[in-house]
Amino acid sequence: MLMPVQLPFAYRCARRGLSGVCHARRGLSLGVCHFASTRPCTPVASSSSSSSAPSSSVPSGLGLGAMILDDASASAQHWRKCVGVCLVNDDGLAWGAQRIGQTGDVWQMPQGGIDEGEDPETAARRELYEETGVKAEHVELVAEYPQWLAYEFPEEIKQKNEWLAKYRGQAQRWFLFRFKGKDADVDISGLGGEKPEFQKWQWMPMERLEETVIEWKRGVYTEALGAFKGKL
Repeated sequence: MLMPVQLPFAYRCARRGLSGVCHARRGLSLGVCHFASTRPCTPVASSSSSSSAPSSSVPSGLGLGAMILDDASASAQHWRKCVGVCLVNDDGLAWGAQRIGQTGDVWQMPQGGIDEGEDPETAARRELYEETGVKAEHVELVAEYPQWLAYEFPEEIKQKNEWLAKYRGQAQRWFLFRFKGKDADVDISGLGGEKPEFQKWQWMPMERLEETVIEWKRGVYTEALGAFKGKL
């Protein structure tokens, strides 16, 4: 039986002229704006079914949040289509890493762009190998978040990275993989012809990843990890 994405609070809002259902957790200024109907997190080899998010009143003021997009919206040119990977071990801990040059207690999960003609799952497996060195035989696909999760780039990020200036942000498909290998199978030196992106890594609770990811990605992490926790 499919388990729907459970979020404890919801309210209606309009953000930049787009109306949708927005979710927020009490005490956080980040939320999730839904521009398509909410669907359950999809386990492997299972069919999807519709599910409505619960409705409740919460304080206003989302700040930067995550948007849930349908395929047509995610394909718009102002979104960079990407994948995100949550890799968990047998203890239920998630793989997190710090980017090269990153200072402070800021961690993230593997992610990266989808190549032309590449399907999201293939992209997720490729990015996982390139960024972590973890090969296909060392992972098992557990679940996929069934819609695109998107976040906007802050203006200062666009100014520092000119190639991002043409995008509003990133639209991501998220995958949950279970790690079946050993820690020695992890290699962050940069594989597949790619430059290394991370300076160190560790296993950590999902809650800690959600707390320590850079702020403008946090809404996406809250949504994706909230859906995946029930699949472990």
